[in-house]
Amino acid sequence: MNVPTQIARARYATVTTYRRDGTPVPTPVGLAADAGELFLLTQRTSGKVKRIRNNLTVTVTPCDMNGRIATDAPTVRGHARLLDRDETARVRRLMSRRYPISRLVFAVDLLLRRRDRRIGTAIRLRPIRSNRTGPHATRLRPRTRQSPSLVGVALHLVGSVDGRAGRDRGYTLAFGGLLLFGGRLADIAGRKRIFLIGLLGFAVASAIGGVAGNIGTLLTARALQGVFAALLAPAALGCSP
Repeated sequence: MNVPTQIARARYATVTTYRRDGTPVPTPVGLAADAGELFLLTQRTSGKVKRIRNNLTVTVTPCDMNGRIATDAPTVRGHARLLDRDETARVRRLMSRRYPISRLVFAVDLLLRRRDRRIGTAIRLRPIRSNRTGPHATRLRPRTRQSPSLVGVALHLVGSVDGRAGRDRGYTLAFGGLLLFGGRLADIAGRKRIFLIGLLGFAVASAIGGVAGNIGTLLTARALQGVFAALLAPAALGCSP
């Protein structure tokens, strides 16, 4: 079947996989629809991949970035399949177009030679029911787990879907990776100029983070804060008497 419009347009969905004993394990993930299938990326060592190897049956329900499911959200059953290297590369391209922030993660994976740490998963759907009522819809939420996938961009940089510790990793990565570059740039372009650029940029990034309406925007803002902080810190030290 074609991917239902409500699921195809959703930026996040709860994908439920099943343990050997039939226990459902729902996980919010970021996904992309293409050619009548849903695609997502997951770490090869994740529990979700192990469960799919044992049981191909999954269900998919649209949710928000925190994994909350609306009472009228449709649920569809499908069969998942794990993809080979070439197909996984295609999924990376799909995810990069839908979640631009994920390109940063893919670039880091490439630099650290760990590009194959993630595996693509394709899900072909078939309808089972159109609505979820209130009590039934909320039952999945207490069991919703951290996704080792790209959750909207919730990426591997995010330790949990809504955890502060995970969001800070994007900041730390950008700040630590560019700190020496910021110091060198301050020496070349002038400490006062770089200080003002870093200060203004950090303020703008903070404002973007303050009004962020989704996890992708928030992650982008935190990464930008790290970039401008890497310019600001060494320039400030150089300007001090």
